[in-house]
Amino acid sequence: MIAEAVLPQGGCGGLEKRRTDHLLRENPASNPLSATAWISGLNGCSVTGVAVLALLLLLPFRFSWLGLFGGASIALSGFVEVLGHRKIKAGDPEGLRLAALSQVMVFASIFIYSICQYWLIDPAAADLLSPEVRRFLVDLYRIEPYLLDELVSSALRMTAVSLVVASLIYQGSMLLYYRRKQKQLIRPETGSASPHIS
Repeated sequence: MIAEAVLPQGGCGGLEKRRTDHLLRENPASNPLSATAWISGLNGCSVTGVAVLALLLLLPFRFSWLGLFGGASIALSGFVEVLGHRKIKAGDPEGLRLAALSQVMVFASIFIYSICQYWLIDPAAADLLSPEVRRFLVDLYRIEPYLLDELVSSALRMTAVSLVVASLIYQGSMLLYYRRKQKQLIRPETGSASPHIS
């Protein structure tokens, strides 16, 4: 249902979609989405790998439900895009829906995680730093030691906001890309696949 909302088929596009599905599955070598399959595979594997690595890096530190949610949900989003990649590679346009849904899932995960981080940042976050790092920052920015907590908290909040903005730009661009490919693939007027899509 969510995937249908992300990429609607159109009022009378069902028959055309079935015709296109049949065309691509019968002749996968003529798949007009070969480049899109490569992009979705690279993007999905990268997202999944980074999320899993982040979860592993968090293991030595204090357990955080928020960190677990962020890493696991983003890893799941990457896995959904990998599934979409496999369908696209096999000539199944349904993979575009999964790839687009993955972008929505990634952005939602980052948005929730970043907003929670923004409001839950410990005012004494600098206490988590080692004494050496604290002295380095104080010397670098030439500030009084008592101002370090405010500096670290502000930096963490800026990071949270930057994550949301960066995700909105990147995931939004990928979502538009997948939608454009689907619209090009299925022509409601003829029900044929465009031969110039890559």
